[in-house]
Amino acid sequence: MKLPSGPRKKNYSMNAKVVLSVALLCAVSCVKNEVSVTPLYNDNQIHFSPAPVRAHGTKADNSGKFSETNTFGSCAWYLPNGKSWANDAKDGIGYINPVEISYKGRYWKVWGNGTAEKPEKSYYWPETGSLTFYSWSPFGMLKGSNSDGHCPDSRKLLTVSKEKGIEIANWPMENRAGYGSGADPCVDILLAQTTDCTKATSNGSVPVRFEHKLCQVEVLATLAVPLKTGESKWKVTKVTLDNIYTKGSFVTNNWTSRSEDKSYVYTPTGGVEVDYGAKSQVFPLTMMMPQYLTKDARVEKPKITIECTNGNGESKVLSAYLHNDKISTSLSAWTHGKKITYQITLGEEDTFIEFGASAGDWGHGADGDINVGIR
Repeated sequence: MKLPSGPRKKNYSMNAKVVLSVALLCAVSCVKNEVSVTPLYNDNQIHFSPAPVRAHGTKADNSGKFSETNTFGSCAWYLPNGKSWANDAKDGIGYINPVEISYKGRYWKVWGNGTAEKPEKSYYWPETGSLTFYSWSPFGMLKGSNSDGHCPDSRKLLTVSKEKGIEIANWPMENRAGYGSGADPCVDILLAQTTDCTKATSNGSVPVRFEHKLCQVEVLATLAVPLKTGESKWKVTKVTLDNIYTKGSFVTNNWTSRSEDKSYVYTPTGGVEVDYGAKSQVFPLTMMMPQYLTKDARVEKPKITIECTNGNGESKVLSAYLHNDKISTSLSAWTHGKKITYQITLGEEDTFIEFGASAGDWGHGADGDINVGIR
């Protein structure tokens, strides 16, 4: 390891060198002796830059920014010059063990909380070679973590390794209708991988490009024809989504082993009024497990049931499969990072007059920030 030189050069005694070496080995956890680290200047510290969160399959950063009130986890492996993560991940040397990253002042780094259990730490770029980072949020998903964040022990299910990357075993949604709307901060799983990163290519700050790994679902309704004189607005009193998977494992960047069918029931207080020429949200934006909407191993395909009263106060119950001959085949699944909107037109017939669906960009609160929380 080279000692600092230049304008900031200091006179280090032999004892100081020993202390510095020990401190460096503590700060750069798991680093083998052959990895040479840059001088311990502030300019050589590793900082992080969470980029605007991307929806799955899009290039545009249109999914909101990562809030500075959040924290996230990250860890890193080192590769020498001439090697890349795509081809040589097996040769990676542990460089930073899983740590919690937070924002303070102008920087995202390991600030800690001022206690002996969570001290501030500084990590420095290697002189040569590159680093590959895996990052996730919320940090408390990490198995074995003692974070005071939003994840109970039953949800500390995330592991990370150079061989398999990030994996989440048997994640339970355990949410309710409306959980994930702008009015209720999201249960949102965000993951990122930053490969072959150096101080030069990153300008000293690791770009963390999170992607949403769950999806959002909402239902809008309108009337097929204007109300007649003397009629009241229709009112939706209950919406049920049946046969929805609520547990799954995240492996090799995909959700697998889905299980535990569940019904999501939304019963709005006083009902939701529906009128001609306007779209009313009758099922609020809700975080869901990505899944196919075909029958697969389920006894029955996912379906929607709406209970409502018409303009004359008569009760009606209408049902349809979420994937049917009126829905585009491209929407045969709920894909992670997407907001799925079902658009229903109600009329006097015993079935929906129109039933459509679209996949759009992720929805956020009014301020556009990504707020990560699990309650």
